[in-house]
Amino acid sequence: LEISCGAIDRGASLAFLSQYPGEEEILYPPLSYLEVLKKPRQEVMEGKRVKVLQLRINANVMSSTIEDMLGKRKQLYAGLMENIAREVERDLRGEEGRIQERLRTATDDSYWERHQDLVSSIVKECWGL
Repeated sequence: LEISCGAIDRGASLAFLSQYPGEEEILYPPLSYLEVLKKPRQEVMEGKRVKVLQLRINANVMSSTIEDMLGKRKQLYAGLMENIAREVERDLRGEEGRIQERLRTATDDSYWERHQDLVSSIVKECWGL
């Protein structure tokens, strides 16, 4: 393999950590990839034919960290739950006509204002209060 890389696509050398002396190990960022530049060619090395691939490393320097991705996911779910809570609250407010009709026939519920407690309880539960 013949691998080339530009100034931006350089990885971090781990040669000082290598178990094998003289071995060069490079660590690249997540989501990096190798791009084939030309068709493979045949060469003779030490009396043996080998296939040579010319590659270029493309390091993804814009990839998000796991913490960034989890933060975005948390924001997405928090926004989703807020929208659901608002939707439930809106739907409850839309049922006020039916609640008033029920209160006309159920005077005990009307007297104890149970309908307001129920609405308040549902809204609090939706908002996690």
